[in-house]
Amino acid sequence: MRVLSIVILVAIGVLALIGMNSFYTVRQDYQALILEFGNPVAVRNEYDVNEQGQEIDEAGLFFKLPWHEVIYLDRKNMGTDIADIEVLASDQRRLSVDAFVRWRITNPLKFYQRLRSERAATSQLQRFTESAIRDALGQVPVPEIVSGQRGQLMSDIRETVNGTLNGTGIEIIDVRLRQADL
Repeated sequence: MRVLSIVILVAIGVLALIGMNSFYTVRQDYQALILEFGNPVAVRNEYDVNEQGQEIDEAGLFFKLPWHEVIYLDRKNMGTDIADIEVLASDQRRLSVDAFVRWRITNPLKFYQRLRSERAATSQLQRFTESAIRDALGQVPVPEIVSGQRGQLMSDIRETVNGTLNGTGIEIIDVRLRQADL
């Protein structure tokens, strides 16, 4: 009788442990990617917009199998600083440019397959943005960069970086040139 009660207590403990590892919570400001032995199975709270232009929110408590792994990715807009880029304008004058990029993860599955982490995404984003800034600013003279068509230049840079990062699950929201000094 005593052995039977010990076995029952152990079984209840194991079931409680499995039950505690079978639920996960997704906050409103995060997306969750569920992996089964390293392969993506599902995405929860993915960034999506309905017909009225409102974001769809799937945050909450979800069930998973104990061997599933949950990876949380930020759903908010993120920022990356691009500091001290040396640019040669079309009139052969050197500029030191500071910029920042606002971006978000729009497709967690593609993001995970191509980049794996926000650190890798930030690194790639910095490289591509620096290149796009050099290309765009290298085609116009300094007066146009400082005062003239700065808004159009930033829009062109954003479009270039978005095109380069197409298929990575990242969307560039905005690129701003904070400072352009001689």
